[in-house]
Amino acid sequence: MRHVQYTCNRTAGHANSAYCAFNSRRLHHLSMEKRYTVSIKQTDEGFSVWVPGLPGCASQGHSEEEALENIQDAIQEYLAVVDELTQEGEKREVVVQR
Repeated sequence: MRHVQYTCNRTAGHANSAYCAFNSRRLHHLSMEKRYTVSIKQTDEGFSVWVPGLPGCASQGHSEEEALENIQDAIQEYLAVVDELTQEGEKREVVVQR
């Protein structure tokens, strides 16, 4: 099987930019910007922050800015673990209407 890679750059005016790799079977998005809603609360020790959409994904910081930086790292680590855990087995998509 021949493997070909290229980059796809969207114009700076778009919110998302992506780096894509193409092989003969499918197109993969390897890296793209995604936004998550976080909840933040001031505590006696500083700021606590968590991602309601990612159960167990939480962090903290002495300042709000530090807490928000730390949660970005926590989200990346959380998603890396999810990717690792979902490597095996068959995958399905489901649609949920609210």
